[in-house]
Amino acid sequence: MVTQQERLKAASIMHDQICELQDAKHKMLMDWAKEECPFSIGDTVECAGFSHRGKPMIVKGITYRHIFDVFKWKVRGVVLKKDGTEGKQRADFTQIDYEARCAQKKNRRSI
Repeated sequence: MVTQQERLKAASIMHDQICELQDAKHKMLMDWAKEECPFSIGDTVECAGFSHRGKPMIVKGITYRHIFDVFKWKVRGVVLKKDGTEGKQRADFTQIDYEARCAQKKNRRSI
């Protein structure tokens, strides 16, 4: 019969293994997001998010997001003021927002 002490030790070992796998998954997905994203940290891009759509922003970080069992990259940054300096407002957008914005621009050109 398994004692309570043995169960707790086994649970502790499994917990450590799960944490290691989660860390490895996070690192792999961060690397994937940085490779797949068409932007780099420090780039000035047009924001594709809802609040600041069309405004220029500086990319400060690239990460990933899990949406409906699919992984997509996500960009975070700072919105620029009219004079071109960094403002206080933060913005982010996902790959889905970016693809929708590109499709919207393409449709405008074809009209």
